[in-house]
Amino acid sequence: MDETLRQAIIQELNLTGVSEDVANDVITRIGGLIMQDVVEQVTDVLPDEKVIIFEEVLETYDNEKVTQFLVDEVPNLDEIVQASSKKIVGMYKEVGA
Repeated sequence: MDETLRQAIIQELNLTGVSEDVANDVITRIGGLIMQDVVEQVTDVLPDEKVIIFEEVLETYDNEKVTQFLVDEVPNLDEIVQASSKKIVGMYKEVGA
């Protein structure tokens, strides 16, 4: 996960006073949810032929390949990630998890 995003999650959820293990656990869970949301949004905006390629890249479980594909093929990736982060963190705060 991008360090800037990680720090934003820590600050937004006020995790500065908790143990590193607890913070890492929360960030890992939230990071996974953010990634799922990003994948859903990306598959909605990509042409069908690119979605097929993206699914093949996802099946490699290689984070570097997935990230590179997203950077290369999704021009507004930063906006999608930011929107997903804001949405997921907001939901997390709402349920008080």
